[in-house]
Amino acid sequence: MKIIPLAFESFGTRGMCTWIDTGDARILVDPGVNLAPMRFGLPPHPIELERKKEHWASIEAFARQSDVLIVTHYHFDHINPEGLHVFRGKVALVKHPHRNINHNQEQRAEEIIPVLQSAATELHYADGKEFRFGNTHLLFSPAVHHGTHPRVCTIQVALSDGDSTLVHTSDVVGAELAEHVEFILQRRPEIVIVDGPNFSLKRPATDGIVEIITRTDVRTVVVDHHLLRDERWKAQMAQVYRVAESKSVRVLSAAEFMGKENDLLEARRPRLYTEHPIESQKESPECH
Repeated sequence: MKIIPLAFESFGTRGMCTWIDTGDARILVDPGVNLAPMRFGLPPHPIELERKKEHWASIEAFARQSDVLIVTHYHFDHINPEGLHVFRGKVALVKHPHRNINHNQEQRAEEIIPVLQSAATELHYADGKEFRFGNTHLLFSPAVHHGTHPRVCTIQVALSDGDSTLVHTSDVVGAELAEHVEFILQRRPEIVIVDGPNFSLKRPATDGIVEIITRTDVRTVVVDHHLLRDERWKAQMAQVYRVAESKSVRVLSAAEFMGKENDLLEARRPRLYTEHPIESQKESPECH
């Protein structure tokens, strides 16, 4: 199984877009990328805007190589409403647009789904379902909470090629709830790509990630997304690193997984303006 993260906070944009090649199927999870419209009282710096363009170009290129595109929910860092052409000729497996969904996402889905129905060769609502492509098995969780938010929901996906299993959590915000963790425990993955806790919240938690490490035979945990919007992320993950070391489990950002340096542009936005001053700046579209 070949795994290539494409757009994550550790690369300088918001997203969890990941490309997986199992040999039988080439799968693109969450083909979206975005930026925080305002952070530290500042709109995106031109360096961030350029990085977003680069990442979207990469997503388009990998989409052309893909057979299956997955949408876990309808936040714009997980699907680009202006880039739905990438679904043309593909199998689309998407979060149900009307069940277990908040009003804002449902409105977005109502605009997105008709376009996907025209573009994709097949469109399936994936919540709680299984799909097979040769020896590749995809299993989706029922809709689960986006963190602890009771109305905003997402779906997790487990991908197995017969030799190994990957779980991509999408937005569970650190796997805080038992429903998040239980889906992962049952899959017994070798690798997990999990969005880390959001430390801007009052009650961030890493217990779910620790439980995944201690109760499975996972070898690699890629932790990114919300977590890497804060430059203090490694210190805040100290407990996870201690437990992982005792179990010989690698805990990496998406950039580190790819052998690259972390480049937290959003977390460094004030310094970007200081180090690369500009005269004016337009705001980017909203992320959520």
